[in-house]
Amino acid sequence: MQLEAFNQAIRNGGEISRGEIFRIGGYEPKRQLKNWTKPLRTITSELIQQGSLPESAEPPMEADYAEGSGYRQAHVFRVTPEIVKLVKEGMCDGCWKLVDTGTNGRHIPPHEGLKRVGDYRHFGSAGKVADE
Repeated sequence: MQLEAFNQAIRNGGEISRGEIFRIGGYEPKRQLKNWTKPLRTITSELIQQGSLPESAEPPMEADYAEGSGYRQAHVFRVTPEIVKLVKEGMCDGCWKLVDTGTNGRHIPPHEGLKRVGDYRHFGSAGKVADE
């Protein structure tokens, strides 16, 4: 769900509203979104620990809360502008088509821009040889 909302936020120019998240997720109106961005923060932390991201890397998506004090609901979630720029520059319509299919993507034809590089092994029965 977070990845789908993340992708939609990028398509929207970098943000997604609370209402849009509820529509995408089919959430009940009383649901809270506490720690909703935690999976994205966790991945970022792991990539920093592996050395794939600099220690100064910001979380990819942050909640923006209504003004005031005490408990407030996040009204919008924002993707880091640098990520929005990179993704918008790097993804063509074919890429977005694959992203939009989610887990059903395995049933659509591959991206037309794919090229074979090097040798590969065919899939075996029962997944015994699972590299391409």
